[in-house]
Amino acid sequence: MSWDAKPVGWAYVAGFTDGEGHIGITWNGKNPNFKVTLYQNAEQSWVLHEIQEFLESEGIDARFYAAKRKVDVRRPTVGYFLSVRRVADVQKFLQSAMPYLIVKRGAAIEVLKAIDKKAKTSPRTAAKLRAV
Repeated sequence: MSWDAKPVGWAYVAGFTDGEGHIGITWNGKNPNFKVTLYQNAEQSWVLHEIQEFLESEGIDARFYAAKRKVDVRRPTVGYFLSVRRVADVQKFLQSAMPYLIVKRGAAIEVLKAIDKKAKTSPRTAAKLRAV
């Protein structure tokens, strides 16, 4: 392996998600919003850009944001996060990372089940998932 090689792949992204991420569902009234969010402090935010480039190469839209509050309460630095929110992108992310997830595997399974349930009851969601 070359020192210039970038070790970002699904195994790396899943490990990062296990350690520095969140997989979940938020609610807007009766409508679920599915999301995957990865966090990092300002000093090491470059790694989120590396992950974002990898996800984009996989056809997944991931947005980079500055956190409104401290990401790590042990350090006085502001952090950043990378967020995947489009239902088809969340589904693809979780399906691709699933073989490598350990800590967040249960959360990923629950979100995938909820996406499948929503697709069965919402023609709009089903159409979004078929378009991928």
